[in-house]
Amino acid sequence: MKKKSIVFAFLLISFTITTCSPDKKNEKEEIVRININVDNFKSSGNLSDFLEVVKLIPLETSQESLIDEVDKVVQFRENIYVFDLKSQKLLLFNLKGKFLGQIGQRGKGPGEYIEIHDFQVDTINELIYLLDFRKIHIFSTKGKWIRTENTEFMALALCKSANNEFVFYGGGRDDRIYKTNSDFKVINSFFPYSLAYRMSPRYPLSYYKNEILFHIPTCDTIFTLKDGKQKPLMYLDFNGYNFTKNDFDRLPMTEQDNLYDYLRNSGKYVMCHGFLPLKNCAFISMNYSNTAYIGFYNLKTDQYSFVQLRKLTNDIFGPFMVLLPTGVTNDEFIFSVPPDKLIKDRNSSFYKKNIEILGGITELSNPVLLLAKSKI
Repeated sequence: MKKKSIVFAFLLISFTITTCSPDKKNEKEEIVRININVDNFKSSGNLSDFLEVVKLIPLETSQESLIDEVDKVVQFRENIYVFDLKSQKLLLFNLKGKFLGQIGQRGKGPGEYIEIHDFQVDTINELIYLLDFRKIHIFSTKGKWIRTENTEFMALALCKSANNEFVFYGGGRDDRIYKTNSDFKVINSFFPYSLAYRMSPRYPLSYYKNEILFHIPTCDTIFTLKDGKQKPLMYLDFNGYNFTKNDFDRLPMTEQDNLYDYLRNSGKYVMCHGFLPLKNCAFISMNYSNTAYIGFYNLKTDQYSFVQLRKLTNDIFGPFMVLLPTGVTNDEFIFSVPPDKLIKDRNSSFYKKNIEILGGITELSNPVLLLAKSKI
């Protein structure tokens, strides 16, 4: 999920901002309004106020399974699939973290890839799709290569719907949302590129209640492709700190050309760049007044809590650099934690409580997966 070594291409909205800024609830479009008041943001907080640790999974460390950084994790049955974008590896582990093998490898032969950007586990047909520029490599869930298909566009992310259709997040000159059939032929496309809206989300595609979601940060709207059409599902309302089309039109051309930098540095607007939902809760990351915030929003009760990332005290297992989910289960967020963070204080109650799991971990070990539930 996390993609540090590439920069996502930017999305366009092809309609006015009034479409994206509905009243409290637009019954016709059934838009859910998520109200977040920036005045309620916390300047500091404890990690234990947000998360409850459910499980730790240390990933086996060997020459074949070395991980530089975990970007995306998917759990399916008794397996865990771990994607390392920098090292260009998709690794297979079991639920205890035992290394089972690698899915595909770099090269130009059958089933080999040039550069993969994302992957998808098809839980219905028990297949894995590796996204490789303009190709899709298809494997069994155990890693056997089946075939490779070409696409008509370059893409950086993909999701599969329940009816065997696909949604892609295009990149470069192909920057838009694509919907394809099971043969990866384009059925329709949405939000073609424009200079006016050039920012991209951290989690461009996700799932919520069996629907594929895509996040358009520049109008703070979460969309679905229900019934084959782009439909706004949720609107993130930051009580007057949303960036509108009128705001854009008033900017000088130099600022319009550098919209991302302008919004990041102006301090006038909330810039939401991450929305990752579970069944009843969503992780949200944003920037406000040139300060990074993260928090959780309960989609059922409308309760939420946000805190400055730099002032979030990790009172559970010790210091950490980044707190961003790399995956989800049905009820939990999956975080990847560097081993040195977990074993830095061997006298901590967290380490002693989990000594059977963490006792064999060293600073050179692979990351440890942490599954946690939101308390919000």
